[in-house]
Amino acid sequence: MSNMVRHASEATRGPSPAIFGDFSKVTADWHRGQGFGYFDDFLHWHTTTTNSTDVLNPWSVVADDGFTVIQLVDPLMTKGEYGVLYFNNGDADNDYCYMTPGSLTGGSFVLDESEIDEIGWEIRMLKVTVADAGLTFLCGLGRYDLAADGTLVDGTGAIISTADFIGFSCLDDDGDAVDAVSIATGQTLQTNASVATLTADTYVKLGFKYRPADGTNKLRYYVNGSEVSTTAITDLTAATFPDNIVMDSLIGFKQEGTGNAKAQVDWVAAHCRLKNQFSP
Repeated sequence: MSNMVRHASEATRGPSPAIFGDFSKVTADWHRGQGFGYFDDFLHWHTTTTNSTDVLNPWSVVADDGFTVIQLVDPLMTKGEYGVLYFNNGDADNDYCYMTPGSLTGGSFVLDESEIDEIGWEIRMLKVTVADAGLTFLCGLGRYDLAADGTLVDGTGAIISTADFIGFSCLDDDGDAVDAVSIATGQTLQTNASVATLTADTYVKLGFKYRPADGTNKLRYYVNGSEVSTTAITDLTAATFPDNIVMDSLIGFKQEGTGNAKAQVDWVAAHCRLKNQFSP
């Protein structure tokens, strides 16, 4: 049997080798029960119009009046758009849309270094416009019940202190700047500012990796498959890092003003490899 996917350059449109290594090896670990994860390319997303309701697709979508999440009508193969979510119609100040896999009552990832060999997470997404006072966003791993308005970010898109979150955020006062962030509930937000600069209508890959097995006990952030500067490495022993918290993928957008800024999400990849092998 031939190998399906081998290492590729960092400039690919798929999951970055720096985070996921050989993706065929990652999926083989899942099949052997040595880990779990998902790669969601949103190829089977049904048209969703949200009106302050939860919709499983199978992701839970929690959105304000008017916000729609649909599959992109005219994907461009030249941009690698093989199934893309299109976030649209957030046309009032503070209109919001959050989504997380499954329900709002559970998660899959627990950042317990005694059990985890490696966790990796990455998203490929774009903002159609990157002007200030447009569309804020956050993406990463968050406590599963945070996919609701007022629990994770305020009106500016800033993360509030009641959160457990690891990932990336973009605020309304700097629409093209992406910060790498982490926070534990009630602690000080840890921010590595401007790790990426967005270009309008242009995809970017944002991801991170936690691998306690390498002995460094660090969280490493990546932009387009390349690790960002050493200032964006967070010590996981600090109280500011969420410890032993159940988390899952969390994607959120919040409209600032009435300009109906739009965004697209191409795919989300996440994996967890267990430290120990368990008997059947």
